[in-house]
Amino acid sequence: MENIFEDSVLSDLFAIRRDGFEKLVTNNYGACEELKKVDTTNQELQKLVKETIENKEKQTQILNQLYGFHDAMFGEMEYWSEHYYKFGLVDGLFLKEEIKGIIEKIKK
Repeated sequence: MENIFEDSVLSDLFAIRRDGFEKLVTNNYGACEELKKVDTTNQELQKLVKETIENKEKQTQILNQLYGFHDAMFGEMEYWSEHYYKFGLVDGLFLKEEIKGIIEKIKK
């Protein structure tokens, strides 16, 4: 099971499916409210930094740190999403085989 997380085919499949899934969800349910909150909070933080810190160099330094933190958080979410996808796919295949075995026993 551990080797499945190293499989590049599943990583490629995740990347392809993710984009289509995001479009499907957005088309059916509209834009994610949480993403709007992230954007609003980002704008508020930028405004606060600019109002609070007069030194432009420090403003840039702090904002760059915030952007780096933001990117790191989304990178972690992406990492876990991909692994959950792989696990779900493999778990579904195992479950399918398990159910097939149960049905065969019932038929006997």
